Amino acid sequence: MKVLVTGGTGFIGRHCVAELLHLGHDVTILSRSKHTIHARANIVVSDMTDPTFPAEAICDGGYDALIHLAWETRHGYFWTAPENDVWLAASKNLFTAFLENGGNYIIVAGTCVEYDPPREGPCIAGETPLAPTLPYGVAKHELRLALENLAHEHQTDWAWGRIFLATGPNEPENRLVPSIVRSILLGQPAKTSSGIQVRDIMHTSDYGKAFAHLLTNRFKGEINLCRGVPVRLADISRTIGKLMRRPGLIEIGALEDRAGEPQNLWGDARPLKIETGFEPGFELDEMLQDAIDWWRERQSQ
Repeated sequence: MKVLVTGGTGFIGRHCVAELLHLGHDVTILSRSKHTIHARANIVVSDMTDPTFPAEAICDGGYDALIHLAWETRHGYFWTAPENDVWLAASKNLFTAFLENGGNYIIVAGTCVEYDPPREGPCIAGETPLAPTLPYGVAKHELRLALENLAHEHQTDWAWGRIFLATGPNEPENRLVPSIVRSILLGQPAKTSSGIQVRDIMHTSDYGKAFAHLLTNRFKGEINLCRGVPVRLADISRTIGKLMRRPGLIEIGALEDRAGEPQNLWGDARPLKIETGFEPGFELDEMLQDAIDWWRERQSQ
């Protein structure tokens, strides 16, 4: 297939593009920069959030599918960033141009914070209520509704893959896993909150492969992209300390929990496995060890 990918050089996007190329697809990355880490991928340099963005011209390339991963992602900032509204409008513009130029399948990265998570058990796509409160989640939710309407109007297919917690190489340094790893590498205490929060964490390369699986199987509708394995944040922290042989540097509860943070937020992954055949390649210890190795190598450079 001829596939247009936004965010194709990002944290998850680079792995998605690599998997698409591996599967033999013709991939074009829409990027603000001409730099690409995939020599076999085409690249179109343009900023889709610019009011002058030539969406019609870019989408007039005979693309079969669009995988939209690009968004404002600066750590901590993106939750309430005014750019969320900008990305919402730009995404609608891109979808419209893509469909009006013959595109027939759109896959978009959603987010687990669209959910109103239950007190116990997993979030189930299509069943768990959606009630986002943060601007990021609200914008994503509005985009899904717009996509559903556009796809119905143009009689085409769409998929909405909700992302949960991700880790791996190139992760922003202030996020949970890198912050703990970097502190230990420096011989400093790794301070965390209570860690009682339950999450669903998956390696970033597995996320890339999951999006490629949606395309290969032409999955339709909403779906969780996750391992479907609940884990407490404190257990993630302790596992890193164990793997780095410095468990004494992990200080659980040294920081305050963030107000309003859900205690239980993990996903039902059965539809992803049953309907696309996807199986994650990394278990918890393996993905954390990969992150440790990457940061250790960076420190030695």
